[in-house]
Amino acid sequence: MNYYFKNQLFFIFTCVLSLTASFAVFATKPAGKTIIAKGTVQAIQAKSATQRKLKRRSPIYDVDLVKTASNSKTQLKMLDGGMVSLKENSELLISEYEFNATDKTGSVTMELLKGGLRSVTGAIKSEKGNYKLKTPIGSIGIRGTHYEIEIINGEVFVAVWQGAVDLNIDVSAGGTELSLGEGEDFSYAKIDETGEVTELLLPPNNFNEGHSSDPKSDNEEDFSIQDEELNKEGENQSEVETKKSETVQEPETIVDEDIEVVENPVVENDWIPEPAIEELELIVEPFQDEVDVLVPPNNLADLILEKTGTISYDNLSEVAVNSSLGQVTNFDASMTVNFDTGIISTGYLSFNDNAGEWFAAFNGIINVDAFELNVNFASHGNNKADGNIEAFFINDLSHTLTNFSLFEIDNRDISASGSFRSSSINK
Repeated sequence: MNYYFKNQLFFIFTCVLSLTASFAVFATKPAGKTIIAKGTVQAIQAKSATQRKLKRRSPIYDVDLVKTASNSKTQLKMLDGGMVSLKENSELLISEYEFNATDKTGSVTMELLKGGLRSVTGAIKSEKGNYKLKTPIGSIGIRGTHYEIEIINGEVFVAVWQGAVDLNIDVSAGGTELSLGEGEDFSYAKIDETGEVTELLLPPNNFNEGHSSDPKSDNEEDFSIQDEELNKEGENQSEVETKKSETVQEPETIVDEDIEVVENPVVENDWIPEPAIEELELIVEPFQDEVDVLVPPNNLADLILEKTGTISYDNLSEVAVNSSLGQVTNFDASMTVNFDTGIISTGYLSFNDNAGEWFAAFNGIINVDAFELNVNFASHGNNKADGNIEAFFINDLSHTLTNFSLFEIDNRDISASGSFRSSSINK
């Protein structure tokens, strides 16, 4: 064997060893999947500094730093069935996420570096495994089931909506231990940079009905209808009718990566998010029974991830609508959901009262708690209107329950509101 050939073999052998070592160093394990990614959401591998944009169904690994930009948010479904929602301008480092599906045990270590998160835990809790969330003031042991953390100007705000958490505050002299939630004296607290604890009987102002407040107003949603003529003065009703079939441009379909996620984790009781409960209390009596069939978010996340294609929810039933100007007739509504992109591409509702037709066009994105919907255009006869609309999945994904309120912009006393149930028709 000549000298040149020996050198070539040695070079190839060295490269193979180097590549093998690199793969060993940067080996990653799946930790979950992305359910929703609104705006700019990135994952950065802690060791390699590799960046990738997260979209619906994108995998999450146990070495990822997940970041959300301004006006952005994401929801993650973890291996054990747990869910993590990050608000805008947040950073969450996933250092460890291991789960044994056989005995439902595992170990979780995450660190909230900035911003805020809300979590509904899965199978891993401190009773069966080791679940720790690190924060600037110390670590938090999670006993489940629904909690929220937010960092604001160096202070850490904690809310426990269900279950309990144990805080080990290590920035104060000698350290401090604090437990919040069920079986404890308080469910809410604020901890400053020095470790001083203020226990609270009511949720801190930065938390809004069970989830972090978002300073972005509904009118600033990124999913507004792109046709500017919807906002032009004097658009007549015949032109408005043509908007019912228009769609916004949708992002490309994301191919589902193969990550094993535990099916149907054990959840204590059928959890219903506080926002859903509060809003449903406002719905007209015929719909009160629907509270019992709201899908728990852990199961709903699985259903959303598995669902593909476009579905139209336009088979109406159980409509209950009222107007300040008399009897309501000719109610019609439709909503088209693209499960490949996670977008409600088009939606509208219309009905008549004694002064003319109410009409509203809306769109938005799928969310686990409730759809994030934005009214893009509304009118009552020849008058401009505005309002709010929200919807929830019920009976798995086969039905939606929608609640809305509309009003004339120049005269808010002229208003209409109501609720309706829709079933799906596959396209």
